[in-house]
Amino acid sequence: MITKKFTKMLFNEKSISFLLDIKNSKSDFYSSLAVKSNNCSYLHCMHLVMKLHNLGLINFEKQGRKKIIILTKIGEEVANNIESIKILLETNRI
Repeated sequence: MITKKFTKMLFNEKSISFLLDIKNSKSDFYSSLAVKSNNCSYLHCMHLVMKLHNLGLINFEKQGRKKIIILTKIGEEVANNIESIKILLETNRI
């Protein structure tokens, strides 16, 4: 069941940007890249990462000292749908 808190967090500009950055990343995506690409503090980024992880949209994969952020299957579907909506809105702008 989708709660009001979930939709408010998910449709936040930073959350959307974060999911699309992970989806479109050509190489490994980790927290310091997320901070740079979303122009936010490390603490805010980690708070967002934990929320997305708790929702089941992202997972972590350890590679040495780095903690790589990857989308789950549901996270990929959500990111693809958000990207489709974004493209639809951009192409139908008046």
